[in-house]
Amino acid sequence: MDITTDNGSKWHPKYIDPATDFGFKRIFKDEEITRGFLNDLLQKDNPKVHIKSVKIVDGEADETSKDIRRVVYDVHCVTDTGEEFVIEMQNDSQDFFAERIVFY
Repeated sequence: MDITTDNGSKWHPKYIDPATDFGFKRIFKDEEITRGFLNDLLQKDNPKVHIKSVKIVDGEADETSKDIRRVVYDVHCVTDTGEEFVIEMQNDSQDFFAERIVFY
C-alpha cells in the first residue's frame, strides 16, 4: 500500500498506528472495517447484536485550524433488528468525561 503524504512524496508503511491522527482516520474511515471492528467488540458481551450498516460522521469537519483538530467520529449504527444507536469513537482525551457518560 502506498500512501501519498501532504508534500507529494510516497510512504511505504509496515503498519498503521491507530494512536495517531492519520492512522485512526485511515483505519476507521472505512465503513466495512469499522462495522467489523464494532461487531467483534459488541458480540463479546452480547452475541445477538449484529450491526448491518454504519454511517460515519467526521466530528471535526468544521474545524479548519490544525491547532484545534482532534479525531472524533460519530458512528450511526443500524442492527439486523432495526435498532439504531450512535457510537462516538475518538482518539483524544476529553475534559469532564465521567460527567458526560453519566448524563448521556
